[in-house]
Amino acid sequence: MMKWKIDRTGVALVCAALCTLAIPRVPTLAANPEQANLLYIGDSHTAGRFGGGLDKKLRTLAEAKVLTYGSCGSSPHSWYNGWTTTCGWVERKVGGAVRSLKSAATPRFDGLLEENKPQVVVIALGANLMGASLETARKTTQRMMDSVKKSGALCVWVGPPNGRNKTEPKFSQLVEALEQTVRGICEFVDSRPLTYYPETGGDGVHFDGLPPAVRDEILGKWTSGILPVVEKVWQKREAGAAK
Repeated sequence: MMKWKIDRTGVALVCAALCTLAIPRVPTLAANPEQANLLYIGDSHTAGRFGGGLDKKLRTLAEAKVLTYGSCGSSPHSWYNGWTTTCGWVERKVGGAVRSLKSAATPRFDGLLEENKPQVVVIALGANLMGASLETARKTTQRMMDSVKKSGALCVWVGPPNGRNKTEPKFSQLVEALEQTVRGICEFVDSRPLTYYPETGGDGVHFDGLPPAVRDEILGKWTSGILPVVEKVWQKREAGAAK
């Protein structure tokens, strides 16, 4: 009968070899280049020229990786039930690629937050709540606030702009309801002082159909008024990361 004799050095070598075989190597995963740290969502204004202009300005922020979605006709609840728009949808990816469709499903807000884990969220919604009750406006907006708070992101909410269809006192009541609901979670941008809608021309709602000179003046003032607010919040994000 043959006997095996292995000294301590041999045992150590055998053990090391077996351990190396038994434990699989975990590959190092590279950071997703398309993962956004600044998420911007909105309705038809975001799907149009306003959204393109604001998206361009947001990309000037230091180290910002911007992902934008615009879904025409959407309200806060649309970003939870996969509602399909039939009047325009746009995606502007981190790398700069733009996809524009006539009809597409509205992305789910919680999914976007989970996938990207953004540090800052910009939400430009509320115009399509004009026909809803103030209770519905508060309730659906609060759901978004709950999602933002859970994600840990900082937030800016851009209120709806002026338009010929924005009748008073309902419009002012809606803006006030939105501002109150997001308070303490999002910085609120009141778009009324930043915009106006001519008495004639366009469809009374969207700015894209106005004469180019008028359109560009309004959209330039609107986006330029929003950027400093986002920039201030973005700097808070940087300060928090430095601690």
